[in-house]
Amino acid sequence: MPFHFLLASYDQKRLRYYDTTTGHVIADHVARNPYTVMRQNRANAIVAMGSSKGVVEWWTPGSGIPGVKVFVGSAVKDIAFYKGYMVTAAETVKVWDSRMLKVLH
Repeated sequence: MPFHFLLASYDQKRLRYYDTTTGHVIADHVARNPYTVMRQNRANAIVAMGSSKGVVEWWTPGSGIPGVKVFVGSAVKDIAFYKGYMVTAAETVKVWDSRMLKVLH
């Protein structure tokens, strides 16, 4: 099957991916941070999770650990993606280049 439709869910301990066509759990990851925000990048299907500790982590179904960890400063209140950029809202709003993971000036 060339396309799978996945649903991601988080329950304070586990990040799970479900195949919506069969209802089976595709991936089940143990989450180490208490996440408060969850967003998907529609361009590449990465799930970004923001924590109250000021960390944003990028998750994929194929890996049991986050592929990227970014410290944004303080408790993450929101995350958004636009084209090649990630926007984080904590005490301040920061625009990040998603390829280099650096804040834009």
